[in-house]
Amino acid sequence: MGSMPVPSKATNPMESLKKGLRAAGFKNAYLNRVALPEWWDDEIATDSGGFAEGLGLIARNLGLDFKRLSKGEVCPKVFSGAKFKLVAGVKSADVKWATSLAFHAIEVAGLGCGQTDSQCSSSASDIRNEILSSGPKCVDLANLLDWCWNHGIPIIHISEFPIGKKMDGLAARTGQGFGIAVASNHKQDSWLLFILAHELGHICARHLENSAVIVDQDVGKTPVDDEEKEANSFAVELLTGRPGLQFSAPRWLSAEELAQVCRKLGSALNIDPGVIALNYAEHSSKKQFAAANGALNIIYPDADAPTLIRERMQERLSFSEIPPETCEWLLRLTGLAETVDCLSR
Repeated sequence: MGSMPVPSKATNPMESLKKGLRAAGFKNAYLNRVALPEWWDDEIATDSGGFAEGLGLIARNLGLDFKRLSKGEVCPKVFSGAKFKLVAGVKSADVKWATSLAFHAIEVAGLGCGQTDSQCSSSASDIRNEILSSGPKCVDLANLLDWCWNHGIPIIHISEFPIGKKMDGLAARTGQGFGIAVASNHKQDSWLLFILAHELGHICARHLENSAVIVDQDVGKTPVDDEEKEANSFAVELLTGRPGLQFSAPRWLSAEELAQVCRKLGSALNIDPGVIALNYAEHSSKKQFAAANGALNIIYPDADAPTLIRERMQERLSFSEIPPETCEWLLRLTGLAETVDCLSR
């Protein structure tokens, strides 16, 4: 939490507000690019009503507590029963800003996807069978995104946070239902596919019944609790058909060899080849992620998973259901501001 100096009558109160936000770690460039709409001019804040409007925009768009911000305190909203799954040395305070922003973005996205109270089957195999029965040969990032959107679970990608550390993924329960934010910037679909499947596991296993948000800083690390183990098992079953499936080889495989093996096994077992490559790397004795990443680049040379998630959001979200200014903020946050016009949707 930071504090702000009380503005004098001789200064524009927005200057003091931004100074306090800078002291808390929020750079002016981020405030102007994401937190404030394009039409905003700081001169508006010379009027008391204009300043109140600017204060409200910043509080809402940064996930800050409005009452405390109006008193000069810079702090995020507090989530009841939030669960933080963090790596050693990282505290919940380190990801509080990312959590607040991602949660608000999911709330906004929920307005535009026709949510009522989105629920999904607790069975990973049921979801896998539903996806495969419609024609795909495997569960990949594209068709899992479609499944989530079809069931009222919006999926957003956020590549940048203004302060603190970020997470790989976040699952949230809002007033509209559930949603997932992915923040990893891995280009390869297979990495983000496992994160998405893991977060969906939290939702379907009802880990959010008594909390608003689950924050996974590094999905794939050795699970530290039963919920993480259950979400990982769910993800593996959804993507491969078996919760404990592990791929191994009698010797070290080069990237080229691994790519060839993964393609062959993927076709035979109806599994995304990239999933096999990462599974092999995770369960090999020396964590062969260099070979796995090399294989992924061979199998999918033009992959751009964050863009795929953004494209699905652009295609599936009903922007007209979201208040224009809030919609524009969501587009700025998710990198779609230059490609989507809220008013035309």
